[in-house]
Amino acid sequence: MSVSAEVFGKFNRQEDYTAPVFPKSEAQITAIKQRMEKNFIFDSLNPKDKKSILDAIVPKQFKKDDVIIK
Repeated sequence: MSVSAEVFGKFNRQEDYTAPVFPKSEAQITAIKQRMEKNFIFDSLNPKDKKSILDAIVPKQFKKDDVIIK
């Protein structure tokens, strides 16, 4: 048995956060949605949270063999 709670107080006020929104073309939105649908990390999110993540993604293009994460 366990108990879980989210606390909103002096250091964690829900209204303080505004999610970023970066413009995207319809093609970019479609591509991001398709990739999100194939990734288990996003499975449990509700549509509002998925949209917040989609809006916050900044599309970047890389060349073959570019190091993205080191």
